[in-house]
Amino acid sequence: SPVAVEMTDKQWKIYYDLKEQYISWLSQTEVVDATQALLRLYRLLQVCYGYTKTDEGQIVELSLNRAETIVDKVEEIIRPVIVYCADRWLQQKLYNTFSARIGANNIAPYFGSTSPKDKEDSLKRFHEGSARVFLASQQAAGYGLTLTEADTVVYTMNTFKLVERLQSEDRAHRIGQVSDKVLYL
Repeated sequence: SPVAVEMTDKQWKIYYDLKEQYISWLSQTEVVDATQALLRLYRLLQVCYGYTKTDEGQIVELSLNRAETIVDKVEEIIRPVIVYCADRWLQQKLYNTFSARIGANNIAPYFGSTSPKDKEDSLKRFHEGSARVFLASQQAAGYGLTLTEADTVVYTMNTFKLVERLQSEDRAHRIGQVSDKVLYL
């Protein structure tokens, strides 16, 4: 079930300004390059996640509302849970927020940037029950893993690839799942 996260006034202003800038760009462009269009869409999504980037690539934090809300919801779940997050900035904010609230030992991070040894350790700790939250990207953990310890999967966002969503859902919904249903948030 979707959870709405309100943007701050600052986020709304930046979002609106960028949107107007992009609409102007679209109206002045005869042929729209898909990469440029997706890049602009992603910049709008970043504002929703709680940050923006300057033209020089510097990150400007706008709000932690999204990370805080996600962690609040996950804390309500007493069983092991998988949390998928595709955005690197939000991954770090979620990790930091979870660490502060439930302790770093209760989180099993699994991202593309995670070393193979640390990925193996995260899987082991999650399978053994010493880590309650499997925090991962759909790209890194969405294929080939069995994560039936969790019957709740939280998506902080979807990627632009439907197959990543479908495959990542299957990590918890596999042979070995003892729950009669898997909840996707």
